[in-house]
This record gives sequence, C-alpha cells and structure tokens, in this order.
Amino acid sequence: MEKAFAEDKAKMEKAVAEAKAKMEKAVAEAKAKSDARRAKLEEEAIRTDHGQKDQHLLGPQVMAAMLAKATERVKSAQQHRADIKQKTS
Repeated sequence: MEKAFAEDKAKMEKAVAEAKAKMEKAVAEAKAKSDARRAKLEEEAIRTDHGQKDQHLLGPQVMAAMLAKATERVKSAQQHRADIKQKTS
C-alpha cells in the first residue's frame, strides 16, 4: 500500500512539475511577444515621427518606453563626450 502511495505521489509531483514548466514557458513566450510588439510600435512611432504629432494615439507605456530610450541615449552620449574630454585633457 505504501509503495502504491509513493508511486502515486511521484506521478503527481511529476505532473505538477510538468505543468509548472509549461506555464513558465507560456508566460515567457507571452512576455517575449509583448516585448516584441512594444518594440515594433516604438520603432514605427520613431520612424513615422509619431513621437511628436500623434502622442495621444500611442499608449502611455509606449511613450514611457520611448522617453526612457531617449533619456538613455542622451546619458550615453553625455558619458561618451565626458570620456573623450577626459582622454584629451
């Protein structure tokens, strides 16, 4: 009886682990798709200059992401200039 219980327990644990792995995979795939869609929207907005004239058509998350990217580029450029200035001094 204990052997059958142990076998059933092992089967259930295996099923739970498989279900958990499938769920984690599905979540990761959904996140990747969402990130890809967001990046595509950002790229399209930048390419078509929607960043200035049609901000109300883009979602707030897209606008926030565009702002974050722009801020990152500015900081990177400032750091690059500071590095060059330091090397030439």
